[in-house]
Amino acid sequence: MSVIDLFIPSLNQFLMLGVIVAIAAAMSVIGAAITGRHRMPEMNVIFGWAFIIIIFTVTGALFGWPLKIAGWIFFAALLVSVWVVVKRQIPLLPKGIGRTALLGLPMILVVSAMHPSQWDEFAHWLPAAHYLFVWDSFPNADLPRSAASMAGYPYGMGFPVYLTSNIAGEFIENTTAVLNVLMLMSFAHLVARIIVAQGRPEQQTEPQLFSDEAPPWWACATGILAVTILNPTFVQKLVLTAYGELASGLAMALGMIIAWHMFEELAEGNRKEARRQAWMLALALLILISLKQATLALFLVLLFAVILVALRDSKIKLKEFVSLLPLIIIPAIVIFLIWRQYVASNLVGPQHTIRPFDKWFWEISYDILMRAFYVVTKKGGYFIPSFILSGMALYGLFRWRGARDRLFVMAGFAFMSYNVFLLITYLAVFGRFDALRVASFWRYNTHLGLIVVVAFIVVLGILYRRYIFGRGWNLRPVMWLAIILVIGLQVGLIHKLRFDVRATKIHIREIVPEIVELLPKDATIVAVDPESDGAYGTQMRYHMYMAGRKMVGQISAYSSATAQNIRLNLDRKKPDFIWVHSITPGVLGAINPNLKKGASYLLKRDGGGWKVLKSWPFKGYMSPTEIKD
Repeated sequence: MSVIDLFIPSLNQFLMLGVIVAIAAAMSVIGAAITGRHRMPEMNVIFGWAFIIIIFTVTGALFGWPLKIAGWIFFAALLVSVWVVVKRQIPLLPKGIGRTALLGLPMILVVSAMHPSQWDEFAHWLPAAHYLFVWDSFPNADLPRSAASMAGYPYGMGFPVYLTSNIAGEFIENTTAVLNVLMLMSFAHLVARIIVAQGRPEQQTEPQLFSDEAPPWWACATGILAVTILNPTFVQKLVLTAYGELASGLAMALGMIIAWHMFEELAEGNRKEARRQAWMLALALLILISLKQATLALFLVLLFAVILVALRDSKIKLKEFVSLLPLIIIPAIVIFLIWRQYVASNLVGPQHTIRPFDKWFWEISYDILMRAFYVVTKKGGYFIPSFILSGMALYGLFRWRGARDRLFVMAGFAFMSYNVFLLITYLAVFGRFDALRVASFWRYNTHLGLIVVVAFIVVLGILYRRYIFGRGWNLRPVMWLAIILVIGLQVGLIHKLRFDVRATKIHIREIVPEIVELLPKDATIVAVDPESDGAYGTQMRYHMYMAGRKMVGQISAYSSATAQNIRLNLDRKKPDFIWVHSITPGVLGAINPNLKKGASYLLKRDGGGWKVLKSWPFKGYMSPTEIKD
């Protein structure tokens, strides 16, 4: 594919992009109506999302009604919200947002042209959202079992997908990925306003987190760079996908910013505006608790960070802060309890559980700690600023210097406490294999990435005002460089962004329709891919599920795929068909000695053996192991 082709969505994808943008706009209008006039209108899409979570959870989990009722409530709320916004003249967009949108347009087009390609998309996020779309309900005992790997997770990520898919009349797989980028660009604009404010000399006497003026082009470009390429936790395979990591990070960072402003209003005695900020913080916390089971920890981390600042800051009247706590906490707790009750009553599917204390992995705690330390040394771009902020937080707790310490204490406390929580989960929740490799330790830390970005911009602002401002340096070339970089990198790194066009993934997408045609509807199939870690088998399982076919297992590199073990595995699962993706001596000995490298095969059970029905040559490679993801 040419570089231009990688940027251009198909006609259908372009139409689906329009639907997603329309839903995002509707979420923004509702968010504006329920929060009123405030200083962060670019974040209204987040507040509108919180409203969606409330109505879907209450109607579907509390009352057991079809989800389409929540959909109708959403559209009715949209009409009311339009009236409220117009009547009260509430601004929907911040000044200068068009500049950020234009600079980020290449990435928006890229993600709209992409196909799902990552393990957890296929294993959980897409099947979970698809279940809502197909059955108009959360999973329960009266409906077919969900194909999602963690069907007991909250469904906050799936509700926008449900809405877009119902409008389009078909399941829109990349809804979450596109929304991720739209929300990230919105946050980038807020970051641009933070950058502008931190460069002003009046910050020394009147600290303001962000400017209310339209940020110039260079600031918009720098804001995008700050949340993407300069953000050490920007992992394109987490952001440009259906994963919930970016949403978690956005809610955390937004919650911290809102809390900072709430404290400013409390310090100035503006109780009415402080209450508005408390309501906005409640919505951010509600989103946090509704994304994944583990984000309950993020909810608690952010909440305790806010409480810690309130206890330490002498300018905050504790009585007034305590009066706001019910508003801050109750909405999220109510939604959490409704969902937990639904899970307990309906046994909807797997979820993580905590082992009894005497079963914790104390004997390997040192190994866990050392492995985590190894990850820290490999990801210094994130951990070094985080440790600096933690040091500033501890210093601020003992020698409080003013408004900025609120931000540093919240960021530093969040980093320290969340990582303590993660280490405890390896002792108490994860299996031994995953605990020893501190599975997803880096991935979970990406939840804090945007908090670190915002707090460190404030640190850099202090350094800029102290050592650079007023010295007569010509910074115009740097400003132009930011604009050139934000456009040039989106084009120059296009192959890094389009990780969905790896030859192996394209091969599977292309052959699925033919496999489906050859499989009867009641047939079962197993994927045999002993050279893979299971990623390609998981992709095939998802495609079979979407096509209404049943894949009953896979044989991967973790299956000890000797000829004997492959035979035992197939005898146990008794599939009617097998799809062979990689050829090893074990495959040749157990399935068919005539299979050759350089193709994948569909085989049908034939008496005591397997007969090749069709093969599909690989394009440009002989073995899937040659293609690096």
